[in-house]
Amino acid sequence: MLDSIVSAIPVPDVTQEGPVQMLITQTESNQYFGKMLIGRVAQGKISVGEQVQTVDQDGKVVEQSKVMKISKRFGMHDIELKTAYAGDIVSIAGF
Repeated sequence: MLDSIVSAIPVPDVTQEGPVQMLITQTESNQYFGKMLIGRVAQGKISVGEQVQTVDQDGKVVEQSKVMKISKRFGMHDIELKTAYAGDIVSIAGF
């Protein structure tokens, strides 16, 4: 069954080039890092220590911050990353 799904579903169309773009689908609170943004990196890459900004639907800057932590879920475990690339679903702390 898994082979059928893999052969029928195309690989996501992502590009590593250009500025980072990430669609935030969920937020959560962390007692150590504050607000964490969860979503899929659609374009580019993002690393710990980079300056980033969130924008609304109209392109207006909502918030600017420095990325303090990037983590990715693997089952029930969180894996800490130094860099997330296009296609990764990650949680970003620092906002």
